[in-house]
Amino acid sequence: MSFISILQGGKAAAKVGAYNNSLAQRDAAITRQEQQRAVHFYENVDKPRFEKSAEQIKDQLVVSYLNSGVTFSGTPIDAYMDQDYELRTDAAIMDYNSEIGAARAENAAKLTEARGMLAQWQGKLLKQQSYYDAGQSLLNTGMSVYGTVKGTG
Repeated sequence: MSFISILQGGKAAAKVGAYNNSLAQRDAAITRQEQQRAVHFYENVDKPRFEKSAEQIKDQLVVSYLNSGVTFSGTPIDAYMDQDYELRTDAAIMDYNSEIGAARAENAAKLTEARGMLAQWQGKLLKQQSYYDAGQSLLNTGMSVYGTVKGTG
């Protein structure tokens, strides 16, 4: 009666595949939640903090020029503009890194989902294969019995 164990093995493989798929879907959801929290934190904490610091740096630069008695024209304005450009570049890099991080997390989540679907598909395939293997086992058993009965008769 090995065909019964073959069928049970196929059924178990399908269940394992479905379970692995559910785990992968959960992991993908967690990855997306973590990235959403990271983006939210960046937009509501890190970015505003950086923007505030950038304004303070520019304000301190103006105050130091004014305290030194230098007129705010020519080279001091060039230095201020250079500082402003650097700060804006840093802000753009931070935005870019946040967007790339979100895209990478989404890609990782999709890959995890695909692996889960593949695990489920493999389980279904193994279950289907168990039907063929069980049928083959029954045929082999039948042929053995028939050969034994025919040979003795």
